[in-house]
Amino acid sequence: PIWVIQKGRKGNLYYAAVNSAYWRRLGIKREQLTGKQIDKVQAAGIAKDIYENISGINKKRKITFVSEFICSGKSRHFLVNIYSSPQYLKPGFFICTANDVNDLHLMTQALYKERNEKNNYLEIAGVVILVVDSTGKVKLINKKGSEILDYKKSEIIGSNWFRKFIPKESRKEIHSKFRQLMKG
Repeated sequence: PIWVIQKGRKGNLYYAAVNSAYWRRLGIKREQLTGKQIDKVQAAGIAKDIYENISGINKKRKITFVSEFICSGKSRHFLVNIYSSPQYLKPGFFICTANDVNDLHLMTQALYKERNEKNNYLEIAGVVILVVDSTGKVKLINKKGSEILDYKKSEIIGSNWFRKFIPKESRKEIHSKFRQLMKG
């Protein structure tokens, strides 16, 4: 979606032009947008977000921000990443583009939820769960592992497993077996 915003004499922002992708996404006709003051079309909080971000544009500064669009009187709402450039068509006009990031936002939320659930399972497990990288650096340890080693997680994660936790007399042999496992 692309639109052109005109800044009025009193600082109000108006839709000067909108492409079909924009007005269709909002679910209202082009005529209901063109020439209208933004806060008369968008919900109050959204209009404020647009005003705060776009009003500050000057000739040297481009802006990008994420906003939740809710069209006044409509149930449609979606997240967009808005990019506006100070490339004037003529003084007081700004070109804005919006990328719908609603799906990205929903996927991110789902990933965080899944990650948090898995972390919760790791923490309640009654066994030690340890992850080390190919160099032997500890990347993850669960609560049970931290308790058994009698170290805080922050003291374990990032340290070399073999140097810090394997007794010196066994270290060479165990590290050798580890390297063999890592080779496949």
